[in-house]
Amino acid sequence: MKITTIDKDACRLIRNTLDQALAPVAAQLGVSLKAGHISYALDGKTANVKLEVATLGTDGLAVDKDAEYFKKNAQWMGMKPEDLGRKFKHWDGKEYELIGYNPRAATFPFLCRYLRTGTVYKLSTDMVKSGLGYNNQKVA
Repeated sequence: MKITTIDKDACRLIRNTLDQALAPVAAQLGVSLKAGHISYALDGKTANVKLEVATLGTDGLAVDKDAEYFKKNAQWMGMKPEDLGRKFKHWDGKEYELIGYNPRAATFPFLCRYLRTGTVYKLSTDMVKSGLGYNNQKVA
């Protein structure tokens, strides 16, 4: 398929095609490579693609900066590093898995995967700590 105008759908196609093309290079280098954020000009003629590169952990999965940040700083937040990957129920009954922490997001810093769909959501500190059973503890 030839792309004549770069729009949202074209960016999806570009991302998928790049991820497939980068897979053999990633395997050869022993890292994770994937197309990240893509922005495109309103005129539909140009786009910028962020390339995300990560080393692989001992489990063979890409080392994620948000997961690493959580593990290193969990105690500062009144939590445990082992909470990473824990599943919990939100007050509305939805089940999530804690997958990381973004220190630059003041209101919704926790990254959690909704287990039903696999979609990643940003949740507040109170939502996550309540779901994990840290109800009465304050964040330092």
